[in-house]
Amino acid sequence: MNYCNTEAETAILSAILNNNTQYLNQVTDDDITVPSYKEILKISRKLVENGDTPDLVTVCMSIKGKPGLSKIVRDVASQYLAGINYDACVRSVKSNTVKRKIQAGEKFISEQLNLDDPAEIKSNVLDFFSAVPLPGQEQNDSMGSVMDRTYEQLKYKYDHKDDTSNYTGLPDLDEITGGLHPSEMTILAARPSVGKTAMGMQIALNYAKKGNPVQCFSREMSQVQIGTRLIAGEGEIDGQRMRTGRIREKDWEKIKSTMKNLSNLPMYVNDEAATMPDIRAICSQRKRSGLDLVVIDYLQLLDPAKRSDNREREVAEISRAIKKMTLELDIPVIVLSQLNRSASNKRPTLDTLRESGSLEQDADNVVMLHKPDLADVEDKDLFRDLENAGKQYVEVIVGKQRNGPTGMFTMQYNPRFLRFESQSERSDCPF
Repeated sequence: MNYCNTEAETAILSAILNNNTQYLNQVTDDDITVPSYKEILKISRKLVENGDTPDLVTVCMSIKGKPGLSKIVRDVASQYLAGINYDACVRSVKSNTVKRKIQAGEKFISEQLNLDDPAEIKSNVLDFFSAVPLPGQEQNDSMGSVMDRTYEQLKYKYDHKDDTSNYTGLPDLDEITGGLHPSEMTILAARPSVGKTAMGMQIALNYAKKGNPVQCFSREMSQVQIGTRLIAGEGEIDGQRMRTGRIREKDWEKIKSTMKNLSNLPMYVNDEAATMPDIRAICSQRKRSGLDLVVIDYLQLLDPAKRSDNREREVAEISRAIKKMTLELDIPVIVLSQLNRSASNKRPTLDTLRESGSLEQDADNVVMLHKPDLADVEDKDLFRDLENAGKQYVEVIVGKQRNGPTGMFTMQYNPRFLRFESQSERSDCPF
């Protein structure tokens, strides 16, 4: 079997030719199987040694007289896409390097069997396999390298500080979290009928309206039910009327217009994927053409890849698989989750996440929704005003944020349009 991933090799080389020279230090000649790519890497390294940046122009100038190789450089450089997880590509080619070396070891072992001394055979075999590098062993883990990569990330964030493409569209939440971040798993939890699906779909829709591709998975509702909710919120059309079929004639034009607008969004809804291997496969395929957010509704309804007599163990396995996917695809993932029911309607805390303490451990962020009783609310007049207007008073609790502060704010939920709204519009809010 030929263990290689030429697509990943092309991606890495395209990144190098587009000012991502850090990958030159992360791959070796053994990791690359395409001969022309090896030659381009050699030229790129020499340019760096001479203080130059390897890009389309400098590399092509260094290979004058080789039009065929120059064409390959141009083709590869043009395939660069900013959204690709190039670190995952590096891991892929290094994994294949190990497999090729182990495959070569089969021939080496058969040759060793011609020797008479068992100790010599064992020694030679151990020496051979101990020389096979595992992914991560070649990583430059010096503090100098760590600081260089940290600076690159900080500089990128500084240069893009006005970019709001990762914001949820919920101003108070974005103020606390700074939006959604790659490789982070966010738990959005609530007791039944508090509005977690509504908020999850609202965030997904806000993301898609900015041109960010979003993949949603629903194990609680069908595609049509999700579609109806989206039409209600986006078109401000009574969801209950659509649910019961009592749609007014004047609403039809608005429904058709809203459906047309929604149909053009890069948003996808899957109601069949039931396990994390299914979800991961769909997301990996979607990532090739672009994927910026995944929403899963909801965790406790997913089936485990392997059945166990311990439900908490199953949920923990699913949780770890989701976290692993966020890291592999380098995208934010929002996972909806149930909270344990409580006899008294107390404000939820992290230990009320249902069925597994691993959810709290795996999640980078935990956001909980809570509908308090009137007696527990300070602004009782606002509570009553919302009730009289057919709306609901909801507390949004950021109970955990691995890389930021926690806090709480209030929103109003409009069940007619299945949508969350800010309590007030603040002129000083930059979001």
